[in-house]
Amino acid sequence: MKIAKPRKLLIHSNYHPDNNGGIELVVRLLINSLSINDYEVTCFFGDNKNSNIVIDGHVNHISRRILIKVAGACILSWGNVKFFLSSLRSELVIFQEPYPSLWPAVLFIRYFLRKRVIVLVHANPVSYQWVMRLYNNLRSIVFSGAVCVATSPNLLSTINTGKFKKTYIVPLCIPQASESKVKSLKLPPRYAFYIGRIVQYKGIKFIIEAATTLPDITFILAGDGPLSNFISDEINLKQLKNIIFLNRFVTEAEKLELIENCEFVLFPSISENEAFGLVQLEAMRFRKAIINTYLNSGVNYVAPDSDCAVTVERCNANSLADAIKYLWTNPDHSKSLGENGFNRFQSLFSEISFVNSWQRIILDNLLENNQK
Repeated sequence: MKIAKPRKLLIHSNYHPDNNGGIELVVRLLINSLSINDYEVTCFFGDNKNSNIVIDGHVNHISRRILIKVAGACILSWGNVKFFLSSLRSELVIFQEPYPSLWPAVLFIRYFLRKRVIVLVHANPVSYQWVMRLYNNLRSIVFSGAVCVATSPNLLSTINTGKFKKTYIVPLCIPQASESKVKSLKLPPRYAFYIGRIVQYKGIKFIIEAATTLPDITFILAGDGPLSNFISDEINLKQLKNIIFLNRFVTEAEKLELIENCEFVLFPSISENEAFGLVQLEAMRFRKAIINTYLNSGVNYVAPDSDCAVTVERCNANSLADAIKYLWTNPDHSKSLGENGFNRFQSLFSEISFVNSWQRIILDNLLENNQK
């Protein structure tokens, strides 16, 4: 009996093997689901800090170095050449945006190799309006005739879709597991919680400003990043005794423990660099209310105002403080938002739904390949 060979896929991602959060977790889930379902998956990591990663199934890891983005804009750059060569044996290429430094290779793959391409648009860059118009138009040309998968209807509405062959919306997901197995931290009885990178667009400085007016409310901030020293200095300068700053990498077990025991989760991002907000899903999985901000991205699609979140104006510490005080003093409403969030998580953002949607999209495109 003739044994069918596995179908060959190439997946490009900004995936960092040493990072377990954000889009990285979702890409890993997708790769695993494909590799255990008779697909041979080649992973092209656009930005890779180390190569110590184990994924089940037929997976060949390539691009072991960090690509130099300036050189990546050149057609003859090593990153573009390597990406192009890695596509030669693949029947289908899945490309994660935004990563325009590899567009030259995508053009060769699309127009010279005639490979089918699915572009996963997880986020848009944030820049001046004229730059974004140019970027959007160039992207539509590069991926003309390709399939576009956006992670939310909000994000899809910002994309020039006229030249795509098909468009889909497949929200990101996180695993269903929702219990903290380890109790390793000494936590206060009640606290509002932020976890994430300590960077400018996360809006953490507005939590600091809000906390100065709420001395009776305890805050825990967890994470590290370029603004870690600034945040530490601000807390010390303002002598804020009601903020506990865990300025370090937080393990998965610690993260689960911190979310499970908080009153609600703070997500006060200030720009569309925040494209989706997987932390919101983690809060919803634990039946926790969320305080987020109005953004033209998938953030408010994940956690809508008055459904499972209280949404406030971005960059507004007073509005943020009012929302924090309201949920802190109205725990029944906070619990109700959390229950709504859990139901929304189960119905829209389940791992099963995500995997099944991607399996269908990939299979449809492979079948179209065979019919050409």
